[in-house]
Amino acid sequence: MQHALYRYIYPIFNRTFIDQTYACRKGGGTHKASDYTQAALQASDPESYVLKLDVRKFFYSIPRKILCWLFTLKIKDVRVLDVMYMFVDMIGDVGIPIGNLLSQLYALICLNPVDHFIKRLLKVKKYVRYVDDMVLVGLTRAQCLEYRERIGVFLREKLCLLYSKTSISKVKRGVNFVGYRTWAGVRLIRKYSLQKFRRAVVRGRIESIVSLIGHAKDTASLAYMFRIIIGLNPLLFNRLPKSHKNRWMQICQTSLASKDSQCMAAC
Repeated sequence: MQHALYRYIYPIFNRTFIDQTYACRKGGGTHKASDYTQAALQASDPESYVLKLDVRKFFYSIPRKILCWLFTLKIKDVRVLDVMYMFVDMIGDVGIPIGNLLSQLYALICLNPVDHFIKRLLKVKKYVRYVDDMVLVGLTRAQCLEYRERIGVFLREKLCLLYSKTSISKVKRGVNFVGYRTWAGVRLIRKYSLQKFRRAVVRGRIESIVSLIGHAKDTASLAYMFRIIIGLNPLLFNRLPKSHKNRWMQICQTSLASKDSQCMAAC
């Protein structure tokens, strides 16, 4: 039932979303969100600022009356609305189930007004959101302070939501977002992910290794991760998918010019 309902309502609501919200959308995902973020950093003055915001206990805090009202702005068929309401039914007045297919779409719908407030009223050109994590790039420090306050008021008064935490930092210091540490010129996966990868290599957990390599495919961490395999458990290399082996070969070819002995041996 969820899949059938999703197929029906997704195109209706998707037309209302801004292009820069990437969670749980066709053609979206963390890689696309990270790509946009890095492009925004590259297009900004290194001395300008990044404002990063996220919502406190987002899924548990979504006010269902407001969410259901947002449904009615686009869906007029009462029968469809009744089915949509079935999947937000919980004890109390706030929160929606985590893990449901429709909950991901409902989360997009809930914060859609914030996106339009930031883009249309605050006129922030470089803005990206992934679920409840919001990043505004290329601002002055005064704008960061002003927008943090105004967005906080909007969340509180219009959606009954609060910040979990906020941060203001210079563009040149990069931003930690959607699982990546991103600067204008380089992108790395988080240290926790590297530690998780090392443990997976030691234990020979090929599924985790393949997943984490896929996560790191466009980052400067990838060559280091392959070297971890070669150094700690080289027999795992032959168990990798062909696409991953080909990526390693490309790294080797690039490194040959600098006489990288590890790459030469592995290739």
